[in-house]
Order: sequence, then structure tokens, then C-alpha cells
Amino acid sequence: MINNQIDIWKHGCNWEKSPNSYYEFIKDRDIVLGSTLFKWKVGDLVMITEGFKVKAIVMVDEKPIKITEEPKFKFLFEKYKVPFKDWVNYAKAEWYELPKNKVFEYKVQRGAARVHKEDIKETVLTLWNNRNK
Repeated sequence: MINNQIDIWKHGCNWEKSPNSYYEFIKDRDIVLGSTLFKWKVGDLVMITEGFKVKAIVMVDEKPIKITEEPKFKFLFEKYKVPFKDWVNYAKAEWYELPKNKVFEYKVQRGAARVHKEDIKETVLTLWNNRNK
């Protein structure tokens, strides 16, 4: 059963098809990136991908804030080709890195997108709800 109060999103860790993934960078800081075009809210689930592989699911813990409010990130984000602009935001998130046998594919080219496929939503919710088992 899908919870209608939350949205499920996909976020790829290769900004503008950069070969450099920032997966470890955001995982180590327990954050998720977004933009003003894709406004996830507290409680939403985000699939974190590298290419088409869903490697983690995170729950947004705090309201997203502009990345420019954290100047310490500027150098690192430039390294990963992430624009250090007001329209890019980040939020604290609870991370669940998928075990290797739970990693799955979500073949959507866009780096960030709302998930509409019911089977993918069910998979994400099942994995999230069973993460501590």
C-alpha cells in the first residue's frame, strides 16, 4: 500500500552526466541534494542512484536549504560538477544503503525525478519498511 502523504523520488549522483559520482560525499554527510525544481519534503523517500542502480534509499529529515548557505561545500561540489547556486539545495536525511542483493535498477535517464511507477514505489516502501530487519 502506497502512503499518499509522501512522495518517492529518484536522485542520480552524477550531475550533468559527470563521470565523478558524489555518492560517498552525500552518504558520509547524511544528506540528499535537490533543487527548486524538485521539491521533496520532510518524510519523502529518495532513491539514490549511480547510473541506473539504486544503491540507497533515504528519508528526508529536514526542510531543504540552499547549498550556498554552506560555503564549506563549495570546493567539493565544484569537484563533482554540482553548481554552487541558490537553486541547488540539500537536506539532512536518514540513509539506508541497500545490501548488494537488494540493489535494483530504475532505468530513468533524468538525474532527479518523481517516481510514478507503482511497482517501483512498492519496492522502495517495502525495502524502507524492512530496513531494520
